[in-house]
Amino acid sequence: MCVIAKYEDAFPTKEMLDSMEAMNKDGGGIAWIEGDHVRWEKGMHVTSQFIMDKIESEKIQLPIIIHFRIATHGSVDTPLCHPFAISGNVDDTMASGFDKEGVLFHNGIWRDYKEVALKLLMNRPDAKLVDGDISDSRIMAWLVRYFGMNYLSMIDEKVCVLTPKGIQTFGKGWTTVDKVACSNSNFEKKPTYGYQNSSWGSYYGKSQPNDSFQGNFRITQVSSAKKKDESKKENKSSKQKKIDVVEEAIEKEIAQKQLKSKATLEDYEDISSELAGNIPEEALEDYETWQEWCLRQEMVKEQNKQGDHNN
Repeated sequence: MCVIAKYEDAFPTKEMLDSMEAMNKDGGGIAWIEGDHVRWEKGMHVTSQFIMDKIESEKIQLPIIIHFRIATHGSVDTPLCHPFAISGNVDDTMASGFDKEGVLFHNGIWRDYKEVALKLLMNRPDAKLVDGDISDSRIMAWLVRYFGMNYLSMIDEKVCVLTPKGIQTFGKGWTTVDKVACSNSNFEKKPTYGYQNSSWGSYYGKSQPNDSFQGNFRITQVSSAKKKDESKKENKSSKQKKIDVVEEAIEKEIAQKQLKSKATLEDYEDISSELAGNIPEEALEDYETWQEWCLRQEMVKEQNKQGDHNN
């Protein structure tokens, strides 16, 4: 789900950043205002300690936006860490940079991004898809370049944009953790029951011993855990059967490449036989890479159509 934290009245604490990072381990990002532009730093190297050191060494002033990522679309690397520049002439895949328009942070899974992106490419011959890896969040920032900032209020996603003039927030479900506005509070530790020395936790890592919850709580917890394990095994078995079917189909059609895929059978069947022979091996590395490759093929196809039409 990721997490966004907006620090407007107080600076981050190491304890809170540690908790956010522990729950969202696929890279971090920080942005702040500097003169007439917004600066950012993002990537796998952006840890809670890096952020604390950066704020001190750069003498960064409030407001500050911080993001920790859980990858749901695209690869786990620096280019797809947040934030993303909203100006068209800025390379937002870099680990650091600045934008005079602002940068965008997103928390959630935007399922409509492929459809919206394709419609834009079909209706705007001047639209050019961003280079490199893509995700729902990066496409969202790309769309702002064409539709404007107000578009973000129409898609019901938790988004934060830092501009040289300040913070703009979109979407419902924002909460407050220790007087800091956050896109969610999932990183807060929850109270646990049913074990010797169980405790109430907080994101500060402090706890108060509580030995009174025993007996039925423990039995219930163990029983629930057993049921979950059995359910996971059944789901895994069903999923594995689908994967096996897909891999068999791929081996039959393009056996010379010895490719493997975790895409579903329905996804694979959508590919024409003509296209299947040209699938690069890296596109079938995992399900998310597969989805991204298919989307890019569709977008390139639409751009080529527009080019032919204009000529």
